[in-house]
Amino acid sequence: MREILETFEQILEIMPDDRDTLEAAEQAAMQCGDGEKVLKYRLKLAEVVSAAGDQAAMAGLVERLRELDDPRAREWVTAHEGSDAAETAPAQPPVITPPKATAPDLSASAINDEIDLAWKLFEDNLISQQDYSTLVQDLTESSSRNEGDTVSVLHALEATHHKDLDQIIAKLSESSRLPYLSMGTFTIRPELLPLLDLSFVRRRGALVFEVLSQDLLVAILNPFSKQLRQDVETLTGRRCHFFLTKASEFDVAVNQLIENSL
Repeated sequence: MREILETFEQILEIMPDDRDTLEAAEQAAMQCGDGEKVLKYRLKLAEVVSAAGDQAAMAGLVERLRELDDPRAREWVTAHEGSDAAETAPAQPPVITPPKATAPDLSASAINDEIDLAWKLFEDNLISQQDYSTLVQDLTESSSRNEGDTVSVLHALEATHHKDLDQIIAKLSESSRLPYLSMGTFTIRPELLPLLDLSFVRRRGALVFEVLSQDLLVAILNPFSKQLRQDVETLTGRRCHFFLTKASEFDVAVNQLIENSL
């Protein structure tokens, strides 16, 4: 768990105000028993949420800061209670719905999302018009073959050894506000297997790679697919924190998942 915390800290060096990463770092610090870092990330998260004007989330954070027996947390709460925002009632805990028996079959929608991603890359001048045409053709053909492999823009770009792949991933992370995470430091443990069906993982490009408290950390390949994120949270019945990863690292993790399922 200490390695996981260090990974999130590296992400925060680049994206210090990213709420999902701050929450994940706070949870990892709790599981490591590092009270100083729990306080650090909880206070930083409170600053970010307060600046965003998210009163419901802010009320919940105030309660979590009250739980800490530390004068710095008490000082922050006292200062916050002096503002009008402090009058907001504490947020109610989310209702956890049970996972559905089967994943929604949205293959056509998933391919459309990938084509939309390819178009975005073209609009942002990250790929050429020829690259875009080739990507659309590859995505369409791969989808029609229905071989069970993950069909994604990142897979297609990596397969052709696109010269600007690292720049593309960095730009996707920046524009989507979704942190990039290398999957190389994570092992897909057997207890993660029931959280998402393998067919969904491979078809939609989403993989649960860690659990923090009751939340899930999920690696995805299309950072702009809102439907994908909604489906993952619906299927797992959990709050999820999403991270962008490389196609090759995603495939390695999926292979681990398959090996652990045997």
